[in-house]
Amino acid sequence: MIVLIFYLTPYWYNIENSKFLIHDNLDSNIVWFKNLAESGHLFNHYNGIIDRTLGGLSRDYYPSDLNIITILFWFFPPINAYCILNIIMHLTAFFGMYLLCKDYVLAKTNNKKIFCVYIALIFALIPFWPSGALTISGQPLLLWAFFNLIKKKKQNYSWVIILLFPFFSSLVLGNLFVISVGFLIYVVYCFKNSTIYWNVILAFSLFTVLSVIIEHRIFEQYFIHEVPLQRFHLLNNNINLKGLIGISISQTIKGQYHFFGRVWPFIPFYMLLSFFYIKSKSIKILILCIIILIFLLSVLTTAKDLNIVTIYFPFFNSFNPRFISINNILWYILFALSFYKFQSRPRYFKIFSYPIFIIIGIIPFFNSFREDFQGYDGIENSFYHTYINEKSNSHQSFKVYYHTKEFKEIKSLISVNSRICCVGIYPEIAQFNKISTLGGYYPFYPQKKCIEFNYIINNSYNYCSKRLYLKYEDINNETKFSELLNINVEYLISDKPIKSNNLNFVKKINRIWIYKLTI
Repeated sequence: MIVLIFYLTPYWYNIENSKFLIHDNLDSNIVWFKNLAESGHLFNHYNGIIDRTLGGLSRDYYPSDLNIITILFWFFPPINAYCILNIIMHLTAFFGMYLLCKDYVLAKTNNKKIFCVYIALIFALIPFWPSGALTISGQPLLLWAFFNLIKKKKQNYSWVIILLFPFFSSLVLGNLFVISVGFLIYVVYCFKNSTIYWNVILAFSLFTVLSVIIEHRIFEQYFIHEVPLQRFHLLNNNINLKGLIGISISQTIKGQYHFFGRVWPFIPFYMLLSFFYIKSKSIKILILCIIILIFLLSVLTTAKDLNIVTIYFPFFNSFNPRFISINNILWYILFALSFYKFQSRPRYFKIFSYPIFIIIGIIPFFNSFREDFQGYDGIENSFYHTYINEKSNSHQSFKVYYHTKEFKEIKSLISVNSRICCVGIYPEIAQFNKISTLGGYYPFYPQKKCIEFNYIINNSYNYCSKRLYLKYEDINNETKFSELLNINVEYLISDKPIKSNNLNFVKKINRIWIYKLTI
């Protein structure tokens, strides 16, 4: 706990100067939750409009009002809500993995508490993606609760965990795949033991129903509303069978940055080395089965990009089957199993093991082995980027990234009810400071928004990316200024000076230039 609390220092000490992940975090998700919390439409089930992004977006596209993240952002200022969320995630990961190892994975191992604490700590140091809440970090606790129902132990606690978990996690990021894969494993378990555990079936059913109720807006948008969604028009990176296998192998051992477990290279290496010293045939078979399952989950995740899939099943152009969201807990269960009967192994093996244990525990603090299967570093490590890598380009503090000091002055210069255009500056930065913008970044939205945006920038294509951002070349046509004024866009801000007869310079605040639109 001392090590974990030390690692979480940026979330409870001097948080105003702590640095947090920018990609898919400060530049987007945090602003979305803040926009929703401050809109007055958090609990609106009658199609309220949230004005700050994309020129106004329906409340139906925003996260559920029953999710822990939205509730935290409703109760607390954004930075406090964010830090509380991260502390909850890592503490839940620690206690959940400890209970799972102590009561089940390492229940028959000597000195199991020492190993359980160590494995729980390593799991708790995973750089969980904050917007996933307990989707990944809470999986050990959820699995522990389901095992308790099978063993008829601590059932009251277990029911509370299972019924509350959907409110603290995401259906599309992980729960959907936990339900589908977990139920298949349960069926195999019942077949093997020739017993049906009706309480577990009830738990799966309630878990599924609650998840659907909480995320009902997603189902309405996909299956009920006849509104073309822009994500149906995204371009794909099609792959062949050879690419499927290669990508799946890489994804199996390195993961993806939203579901990053820092598994490679030490955990697979130590697990395989331990495999030869495990005498139990049943444990060896279990390890092999889990390895195969991890690979199959990676294949199922990657298969959406196969040529044949995208041609005959266009649904997968917009739906991402994130089966790899289960891989982290499976890898750490494998790591735990590598400690099975540890004390009975040769002395030289144990002496060799301790340096590996120390290295695995130190790696998170120095953010080593941080690239995912794409070679991309998109993980949050606030400790490293706040205290060690002080010149970080991937992490920044709230006050610096959102230019809160500059925007306080900007808001005194522009009309309160007008929208602005952002060029060279993320619109979400303005939105965080309670200013409505023409463009923005959102994962899915009505296609008409794309058409409207393309019309303004004279783009003839009928598709857009998730990021509707104006570029400098988009503001050279004088006719578009009248279009902008017609939709209540009165000001433009940029990160460098712009020369145009339709722009009146207002003021420069640090490296932000402010212009008023004219015809």
